[in-house]
Amino acid sequence: MRSNDGVPSARAVLRCGLAAAIGFVAAVVQTGCVYSPTPPVWGYYDRCAAENPSFLAMAECGKQKRLAECVPNNTCSPEGTTFMEYVDSLVLSVKSKKMTEAEAMRRYAEYKSGGTSTCARLGTSVQC
Repeated sequence: MRSNDGVPSARAVLRCGLAAAIGFVAAVVQTGCVYSPTPPVWGYYDRCAAENPSFLAMAECGKQKRLAECVPNNTCSPEGTTFMEYVDSLVLSVKSKKMTEAEAMRRYAEYKSGGTSTCARLGTSVQC
């Protein structure tokens, strides 16, 4: 809305500012720029996967990067440790020829997406 002299009304300015603020918030939420206190543990592994086509190399790299960051700071989460144990059990299955690297990578991706797993916790370890 404009007044008779061509100057925008206060209401029009307020609406425009409100629309801009809503647009900014929507853009921030869509791009994932919301602060997260700790990245998901698989972030270490995913970054390693970009550098290593081999599941075994990716798993070792991810484990080393996670432990190098969380052990000195005493910030290793129980969830992260469970995930790491799961990946370690996949590594053992690949090394013992019980599954291929491709199958291990598929199960890794399935686990991250909240899919089902054929692994079970036995005592203090995870077995696949």
